[in-house]
Amino acid sequence: MKVLQVIGNKNVGKTSVILDFISVAKKMNLKVICLKRSYSAVLDTPETDSFRFACAGADAVGLQTEGEFLWHEQNQESISDIIAKHAPSDTDLILIEGFRDENFWCDKIELIGPNSTERIFEKPCLRLLGENEKSAKVYVEAVATVFPEMVSDDTMDFCSRDKRIEKFKELISRQDDEN
Repeated sequence: MKVLQVIGNKNVGKTSVILDFISVAKKMNLKVICLKRSYSAVLDTPETDSFRFACAGADAVGLQTEGEFLWHEQNQESISDIIAKHAPSDTDLILIEGFRDENFWCDKIELIGPNSTERIFEKPCLRLLGENEKSAKVYVEAVATVFPEMVSDDTMDFCSRDKRIEKFKELISRQDDEN
């Protein structure tokens, strides 16, 4: 299973980048799961039965509609626990938007923009994780931008869809080479 995390401040293009990645992955016939961290989204609407069930104390509420299913849980699980619990074993790719404060080991792209006040990665790098060099996995930590004025030697150019797709394919093929 391949995992790619896109992090960054608000309004730096995270969702646009993830949407492009999903589109390419589906053309590659990959089964894709997306996880998003939000601090303000409402998954249910007040005064609906499902909302009332959750308010009454249900640990989880399932909502089936015509063609969709929503599972709403009250939890504070880590991203690792969420993936272990909810990602089917036949998943090919997990795209994660946000969860920047989680210590989750996967390839990461930090998107920056004109209003980015702090950076997580100073420059692109490869990070080893493992007992020793032979068993270590290599993870990419990269800085990218969708803003032309912010492209530099240390920042990947994600200004066009074609450039994003090219880098995405490189990351996916790198993960294939490691498996």
